[in-house]
Amino acid sequence: MDQFHSFQFAGFRFSGRRRELACDGTVVPLGSRALDILGELLRHAGQTVGKDELMRAVWPDRVVEEGNLTVHLSALRRALGENGTGRFIQTETGRGYRFVEPVTVVADADARSAPPPVPSPARPEPAVAPRQDKPSIAALPFDNLSGDPDQTWFADGMVEDIITELSRFRSLFVVARNSSFSYRGKRVDIRTVGAELGVRYVLEGSVRGSKSRVRVTAQLIEAESGGHVWAERYDRDISDMFAVQDEITRAVVGAIEPALFAAERQRVGRLPPGSMDAWEACHRGMWLLDRIEPAATAAAREWFERAIALDPELAVPHAGLVIAYWHEFYYHRTRDHADTVARGRRHAARALELDPNDAACYTAMAWAEHLSHDHAGTVARTDQAIALNPNYVDAYRARTLGLVWLERVADARAAAMEALRLDPRGSRAWITLQGLVAICYLSGDYETAVEFGLKAMDVRPVEVVHRWLIAAYGQLGRVEEAQALMRRPGLFNGMPFDEYARSRAPGYAQLMQGLRLAGWNG
Repeated sequence: MDQFHSFQFAGFRFSGRRRELACDGTVVPLGSRALDILGELLRHAGQTVGKDELMRAVWPDRVVEEGNLTVHLSALRRALGENGTGRFIQTETGRGYRFVEPVTVVADADARSAPPPVPSPARPEPAVAPRQDKPSIAALPFDNLSGDPDQTWFADGMVEDIITELSRFRSLFVVARNSSFSYRGKRVDIRTVGAELGVRYVLEGSVRGSKSRVRVTAQLIEAESGGHVWAERYDRDISDMFAVQDEITRAVVGAIEPALFAAERQRVGRLPPGSMDAWEACHRGMWLLDRIEPAATAAAREWFERAIALDPELAVPHAGLVIAYWHEFYYHRTRDHADTVARGRRHAARALELDPNDAACYTAMAWAEHLSHDHAGTVARTDQAIALNPNYVDAYRARTLGLVWLERVADARAAAMEALRLDPRGSRAWITLQGLVAICYLSGDYETAVEFGLKAMDVRPVEVVHRWLIAAYGQLGRVEEAQALMRRPGLFNGMPFDEYARSRAPGYAQLMQGLRLAGWNG
């Protein structure tokens, strides 16, 4: 069968002469290698084409890694709208691939009269690494702009530490140092780096130093678009080079994680629902959870359940479900306590069973322990999470709550401040601020409680913040401000005060005292 044939299947038409795929008359954008793969599979429709045979046909004069084939097959499947169904291209494990959809072969209408196509000059293609399903990042060596060789080892050590710390996040794929450092000293295009390393995000930066000071700039870039996700500059005195290196490493890693996942959630929010894989479904769920609305939380739960259906071995959606149940019980009052505890513990246990090395899974169990009123268990689980990943901010948030309920207020404040340092402006930073309002109030630091309360309300005016803020105003004698806040509608519509009292919440009497001083008579 020669190149002057077209292949028709399920509304698609592939022209061998033009090397073009169309769907209902509209050309489908595809790279040349993906089109070559499609042509080879169509010419052997119904037969299994071995991986080696397919690679020899598509790259006849080159030796390439199998990952190149995987990348272009994935692009082809997306263009055909497979969404993991294998409707058109079936993988024969250990053997190759087979085109299974019925195909009709027809002669191109203008093929015999048309002159033979003029081959384009051969151009070397960049090596393409397989794309990872989960969010992926490469940290390139930082440029030394000072000319001082000592700054090079300072920068290299810092980037190596950043790679190590980012690798603690099990929900990230982080390219190894040897691969990312191969770009040292080269002028590179970020899009090329992303394609060659198979990553969605690239971290780059520079170091400029003098005898007493160092300036480090870092920026996180989305590889496909070249758009900036996050950038920061750090100026430090160099009294202890290693201490400065550690400090900047922690600051960069702490800033990257929330910025990267915020970018992921925005990206996933733009994807058609039917096109998402399990990781993308998880991020859609997390994106919805951040809205703290009953309908959004219910939808988030459905996305986590969809992720589990797509990949039953993935731990992250089970951890996400624990948070969704927490929101439905604590914020929305749409789920009773016993049901929340049972479901939360079951999914937290499943998450840990699937991935006992993920800080997120231990943190999910910490939330489940808190729901069960086992506050010592909450703190113990967050200890395990932080041992696995000292930069995992949600572990510090859960730890803060556990310590408050154990009435270890000073320790709770330290945990909350660490959470705020790691994520000062992220979509869930208001949870940390909410905790700090209560902690400062219980410490008798009513002025600071008001400061944190106003900051928390600017971000997310939830009811629990109102209570502590009104009580702090009462303790300070600022009754007019307290009563203005009390006039807001729906203030005490959530957890009833009698239930709050029965749960022996720390500081209940102190809270009620402040509310009475503010003029509350409920």
